[in-house]
Amino acid sequence: MAYWTDSVIICHSRHFCDESERFLSDVLLPNLVWHAGRTAAAVRTSALSCLLALLHGGAITHGQLLCLEERLSPLVFSALEEDSQMSRLLACRSLSATLELIGTSLHHEALNKIYPGRRLLDLCLLCTSGHIG
Repeated sequence: MAYWTDSVIICHSRHFCDESERFLSDVLLPNLVWHAGRTAAAVRTSALSCLLALLHGGAITHGQLLCLEERLSPLVFSALEEDSQMSRLLACRSLSATLELIGTSLHHEALNKIYPGRRLLDLCLLCTSGHIG
């Protein structure tokens, strides 16, 4: 069972931590895919919030995240273009947390996809430092 305390997700059951890759893959990733409408936007924002909780709470391991990075990154990048400021902020923070967890293990191609968007990285740094949001 997982619950919130001080904005950090706590894994009380090792079972959840063991299944977090499947949760991310089967539940969160499909809900990060863009669809038109306010309800769909709210679902994406909720999925981004859950993603950030998993990343910050230690509920997903380095290896689990690395396995899903190719599917996850494009969805998080697309969320950076959301109309919602909250979604953009959550996407920036999720990208930052992902890079902290697996940045040194990423292939050069994955890093090169991030680097050309230097403006994007600058925005993410501003978001995570608290200057925006």
